[in-house]
Amino acid sequence: TKKAAAEEVSNAAIKAWSAALKEARARPVVLVSGASGAKGSVVNGTYELVDDSLVDGEEPPAFQMREFPDSWLYLATDLRWWISSSKRKEHRQPSGWAHSGEIAAGTLPQKAIGWKVIQAGGKFEEQFVRLQAKTEREAQDEDMYAWRYAVERLRNRTMLRVTGMKGEGGLYVNGVFEVRVDSDDDRNPPKFQNRDQVDVWMSYNATDKRWWLVRVRTQEGKKPEAWAHSREVEKGMLPHEAYEWRTPSKSGKWKNLALQLSAQSPAEIEEAIAAAWRKAFAEIQSRPLVNITLARGENAPLINGSYELSSTGDVARPPVFRKQGDEDTWLYLARGGTWWVSSTDCKDLQQAVGWARSGHTDPGILPTGARGWKVLSCGSTWEDQPLQIETASPNEIITIAAGAWRRAFSEMRSMTVLEISGASGAACNINGAYELRPRYMEAGNLIYQHRVHEGLWLYRGKDRRWWISDAKGKDCFDASGWACSDPSEVGVMPMAVGGWKVLQEGRNRWEQLWEAQALTLEAKSLEDVDAASAAAWVAAIKTLDCTPFINIEGATGDD
Repeated sequence: TKKAAAEEVSNAAIKAWSAALKEARARPVVLVSGASGAKGSVVNGTYELVDDSLVDGEEPPAFQMREFPDSWLYLATDLRWWISSSKRKEHRQPSGWAHSGEIAAGTLPQKAIGWKVIQAGGKFEEQFVRLQAKTEREAQDEDMYAWRYAVERLRNRTMLRVTGMKGEGGLYVNGVFEVRVDSDDDRNPPKFQNRDQVDVWMSYNATDKRWWLVRVRTQEGKKPEAWAHSREVEKGMLPHEAYEWRTPSKSGKWKNLALQLSAQSPAEIEEAIAAAWRKAFAEIQSRPLVNITLARGENAPLINGSYELSSTGDVARPPVFRKQGDEDTWLYLARGGTWWVSSTDCKDLQQAVGWARSGHTDPGILPTGARGWKVLSCGSTWEDQPLQIETASPNEIITIAAGAWRRAFSEMRSMTVLEISGASGAACNINGAYELRPRYMEAGNLIYQHRVHEGLWLYRGKDRRWWISDAKGKDCFDASGWACSDPSEVGVMPMAVGGWKVLQEGRNRWEQLWEAQALTLEAKSLEDVDAASAAAWVAAIKTLDCTPFINIEGATGDD
C-alpha cells in the first residue's frame, strides 16, 4: 500500500541519515573553498558539525562556520545543501548564498555536486566549490600549516612580479615584490614587500580573506593607502593564485582591475629585466638623443630640451640621458619604474623626485614609450601634460634645428642685422649692430657677429640662452660671456627673448656680478643700417663745416 511504501522510504531515509551522521561524527569538520563573488567570504571557510540535539537518523546534520557563526551549512526542504544564515537554517529554507544540486538521502555535503554561488544581481553561478571532510586534528593541521605549505610551494620562486596597474597607482602597485616570512611563526601568512617602493606591501587580511596592496606611511603620520585587493581566497592561497583584483575609482567605488601576478625566482626576474633593457639599449644607440618639448609652466625651461645618452657601459640596466648644455639636469628611470627629469643628486640615488615624471613603465620601456607624464607646477602641484618626447640621431637634431632657424629667419626676410642698445656699465661695448653669418645656419645654428668689434658674437649657448661672447665661446657654444638672456627654444629669435643680464665689474678679477638690464634688440635690413650709418656721418661732418680742424693735445711720452 501507499502507506507501507511511504514507511519503507522513511525507514530507508532514517537508515541513510543514521549512517551519514556516524560518518559526519568521525570527520566533523568540513572545509569549504573555491567560492568567488560578492558572497565568497561568507561561503568559504571551516564548518563544524553541531551535534547537540541530533538523534540518529531523525534529521540531516548541520554545520556551523567557525569564522562567521551566522553562516550555516544545512539541508533545505528542496533536498539541496545550502549555505545561509541562522534564521533560514532554523526553518530549512532553500535560500542563501550557495547551494548544491539535489541529493539522495544520506548524502553529506562533501559528496554533493553541482554547487552554485550567488553573484551580484541575485543570480546563481555554477562554480567549482571544494568541500573536504576532516577530523578535528586534520583540520587543525591544515589550518595551522596552510601558510607554511603555501610558502613551500614557492620554493625558490620567492618574488612576485606585478604589472597591469594604470595611473598613479601604478607607481606603487606595479613592480617586483619580495617574500617576507614571519621568522617567529611560519604559520602566519607571508607578506610581500615592493623591492623599490619599500613602504608598499602585499598582505593577507584574515578578516575579509583578501590580499591587499597597501602603501604604509606610518613614519609620515599618514593613514595607509589601499591601492588594490583580490577577491576572497581560502587560507593558504597566495596572491598570484588569486584573481578578480579590484582598485578604487575616483568616485570611491571599487572597480575590476586586470592585474597580472607571477611568481619567479630572483634569477628569472633579473634576467627578464636585463633582457628587456638590452633590447631597449640596442634600439636607442642609433638614435641617442631624446627631445622633450611642450612642457608648460615655471619648470618648462628645466624640462624642455635635448637629452644625450650618457650611459654606454652596462646595457642590461636602464639608460641615462644628460641634458645638452646643462650638466645638472638628467632624464633617468627612478626606483618604482617611472622616468624622471631631475638633478644629478636625485639621478645618482634613483630618487622619484624632480620636475617631470612619467607613469609607471615596465622594464625595457624608454621615455618615448612612457605614458601619463606630469609636470610639477605651483609649488607641489602635479599637472597632467602631454609632453612630446622623440628620439633622434645627431644629424637629425642638426637638421631639425637648421629648419627651425630657416623658418624663423624667413619671417624676417631681409632683416639680417640686429641692433642692440641699452647695455651700460663695464660691458657697454656690446651695444651696436650684429650681422647674421649664414654659413652657420646649415649646421643648425643662428649666429651674429658685431660689425665693428669683430671679436663679439651673438649665439645660442648649450644652456639654451642667447649669449654675447668672444670667438672661443661661440665656437664651443659656451654658457659664458658678457651678456645672456633667459632660456629659449630652438627657432625663437633673440629679439623675442627677455630676461637679459649684463656682466659688471666685481671687487676683484675673479668676482662676477650680473645686472639685469632692459636691452633693446631690433631687427633691421643691411640697407637700413648702412643708410642710418651714412646719415649719421653726414650729420657729423656738417658739424665740422665751421671748424674743419681738430686739435689734439695732452699726449706724453716718446710718441
